Formats: sequence, structure tokens, C-alpha cells
Amino acid sequence: MRSYEGYFRIWRKLMLNPIWQKSKPEHKVILLALLANAQWRSNAWEWNGRPYLCKAGEFISSYGNIAKDCGKGITVQMVRDAFIRFKKLDFLTWDAGKSRTDGVKVTILNWCNYQNDDDEI
Repeated sequence: MRSYEGYFRIWRKLMLNPIWQKSKPEHKVILLALLANAQWRSNAWEWNGRPYLCKAGEFISSYGNIAKDCGKGITVQMVRDAFIRFKKLDFLTWDAGKSRTDGVKVTILNWCNYQNDDDEI
């Protein structure tokens, strides 16, 4: 179940990161969609017919749904290419299900670097 309530942070320091600086525009859009989809706290989820606990920084989706979240002009192939690139840059890992309909579990590595609350006012 998806929730579009609440917010997520985009730290300005992201713009200094090579993942942003050296990304194509479509990869930047996908990056933001991944941050927006990630759980901000642990949450029970059903995946492949079994209960699963998504931790902060994880979510279950599909390449197609991520492309749809990104809007016009972003294709499933662009999402797949971004995943490969982002894995090389140690931004994420993923675990695809056994079939195309199972979806993919995405884990944003170092989630706390992108969403840390330590300096809340």
C-alpha cells in the first residue's frame, strides 16, 4: 500500500554529490522518485504473498510504477539503467522478485545521510 502523505527531505549537499553532478536529467528525476518512495520508518508490508518488514529507506515497487511516478518521458528502461548506475555509485541495492509481477525491493544505502533528523530546529 502506497502512501503519498508527509514529506521527505532533499538536502542541498546532494547537489555536490557525484550521483547528482554527473547524472543525466532523467536519472535525477528517478533519484528523487526513489527518495520519495522510500519508507521513512519501519512498516509492515506484504511481498510475494508473505509479510515483510520494510525498514526505513526501503520500499517495494516495480520498474513500471517508478517510471509512472516520474511522469512523462521516463521509461522503464531508463529506470533500469538508473538502478545499474546508482548501484555502482553505492546509492542503492535491489532485490527483484522471481517473476516480473513480483516487483523489486529497493534499499537506499545510507538512508540516514539523506533523511537525518539530528539537526531539527
